[in-house]
Amino acid sequence: MIERFGHLKLELARHEITYPDDELVDKLFDSLPDEMDWRYYALMLKNIIEPGKLTPDLLIAKLESHGLELKKTFKVNHSSY
Repeated sequence: MIERFGHLKLELARHEITYPDDELVDKLFDSLPDEMDWRYYALMLKNIIEPGKLTPDLLIAKLESHGLELKKTFKVNHSSY
């Protein structure tokens, strides 16, 4: 999803189409999986970080970090040790 978003952002820039950061952030939030882990995490980010300071790049970094944390937790919980 992150790669696709980056590609779309570059294509829009090539055609000189710009969107405000807050609209891009909203689109990223809308594209998250419809799972409780992601819903709660998105809600937490929306409440903790001020709307003007939440940029697409910061949101992507936070989402990637959360995705890695979920993978690590899954591996620990489903380990055969």
